[in-house]
Amino acid sequence: MNIGQLFSTLGNRKERQVRSRSTPPRTRLTLEALEDRTVLSTLTGLLSAVPPVISVVPSVSGSVSVSGSATAAGISASGQIQATVNTSQTLQDLLTDATTTLNNLTTTLNGLTGQLSGIASGSLANAQQLLGNIQNALNTAVTDLNGIAAALPGIVGSGQQQVAQVLNGVLQDVTASLNTVSNTVNTIAGQLPGLTSGTLSNVGQLLGTLVSTVSSNVAAVSSSLNTLAGATTATATQLVNTAVLAATTSLNNVVSSLNSLTGTLSGLASSATGSATALIGNLTAVANSVLTTVDNSLNAITGILPTVTTLAVSAAQQTLQSAITDLTGSLSAISGSLNAIVGQLPGILGSAVGSANQLVNTLLSTVTSLTSLTSSLSSVMSTLNTILSLPPLLAQSLLSSTTQLIASLIQTTTQTLGQLSNILGTIEGDVTGLLGGL
Repeated sequence: MNIGQLFSTLGNRKERQVRSRSTPPRTRLTLEALEDRTVLSTLTGLLSAVPPVISVVPSVSGSVSVSGSATAAGISASGQIQATVNTSQTLQDLLTDATTTLNNLTTTLNGLTGQLSGIASGSLANAQQLLGNIQNALNTAVTDLNGIAAALPGIVGSGQQQVAQVLNGVLQDVTASLNTVSNTVNTIAGQLPGLTSGTLSNVGQLLGTLVSTVSSNVAAVSSSLNTLAGATTATATQLVNTAVLAATTSLNNVVSSLNSLTGTLSGLASSATGSATALIGNLTAVANSVLTTVDNSLNAITGILPTVTTLAVSAAQQTLQSAITDLTGSLSAISGSLNAIVGQLPGILGSAVGSANQLVNTLLSTVTSLTSLTSSLSSVMSTLNTILSLPPLLAQSLLSSTTQLIASLIQTTTQTLGQLSNILGTIEGDVTGLLGGL
């Protein structure tokens, strides 16, 4: 894409309302119905055909206030964007609760990490109990964070929803990734009886890396939220950075989870029918939580785009470039791991591999969708590289147009991921029924 293509559409756009991001009720779908939706259109076609989905606020800098009052227009005389919260102490208390939950999880995971390297020398029961303790810590944190996220939207004043929405998205993003980690640990725990001592030692190292990575990522998000909790006024940059950090670390948790999973699967022999069915169910649960995390992370990026356009052009460019670089790197790694799992299944499932056909096809469709988005976002980077060389007004227009394009690309992908997740949910239900009949 070049600058001329981007600007050729600016004069023809009409203002439209921001599209709702609510998801319509899902119906049972087949992969064939999604074939035309897994490959994105060209960037030029999207920009000219898709209406703007982002409301651009014409401001160079902004701050988000968690106490005090806002002007009628929501913008102060100094040009700062303000969002008023009815009970600022309540918001700070909720963020403090979230920080405490994340810190407790970090402490617990750090204590368990050192024990993972020794699972090969201990009993199978001890190894499974250790993994169970990791799951319990993750699930407890998820429950607490979900409660905090649910409380956030109800504490802000009318018309001042942005702060609560962004922070709600941050917590949902984190919890989705922790669910992915928990499902991965559960899947690996179920395969421990089929591993040799040599393979089990390697799995212990893989799990140690996974838990250590998650602990580090959780601590980073906790630190960012703690900064917001301790301030009566947070800048727009702080809010954006917190959301981007949550999105990128959550995807990093997924990458590390899938690395541990593929490493474990490589040491498995062919499973019996019953255990093969259980493995398919567990892998489906992992895949579904992966899609949820990716969907939440992409939506988190979309959610901060209006705020990004209020930053100075140079700061906005740097934020978008950094976010897209991390995003495309993680999505590529996730696609590679999902492809690896597809390649491992025939050897693991043996004669039962036919029962995994729908799972395999869904994973491949997911890879296609993520690969297409990665390619498209990489093309956007070349446009971002030109922004600072333009006069200020043109640079701001190009920035606004680029954020609209990014939102459109992400929206196309999240729609497809939502429908693929629906298919995985159906597979999970079918597997549960089969296991109940064994």
